[in-house]
Amino acid sequence: MSDDLLSQLRVHDPGTGRQRGIEDRGFIEVGAWHEIVWRIDAGGMRLVVDGEDRFAGNGHYAGIDAPLGIGPCFGSTVAVREFTVTAG
Repeated sequence: MSDDLLSQLRVHDPGTGRQRGIEDRGFIEVGAWHEIVWRIDAGGMRLVVDGEDRFAGNGHYAGIDAPLGIGPCFGSTVAVREFTVTAG
């Protein structure tokens, strides 16, 4: 497996179902808790990890009815301590 794939942040667009890889934005420290803020509003979405912008993009998300999730890759494990959905 290439190092390029290992360092990617994989983003799945809830409006289109397409996914994309953003180079060098995916790694987080192993064995540590991290704050992940994933904000989706009518015109776009933004992902912030430990206060660092990792992804921002425009889209048409008004009225989206899709599942939310945070997932592992390459055999890793993800433990979620808190998951809050806020309508705004």
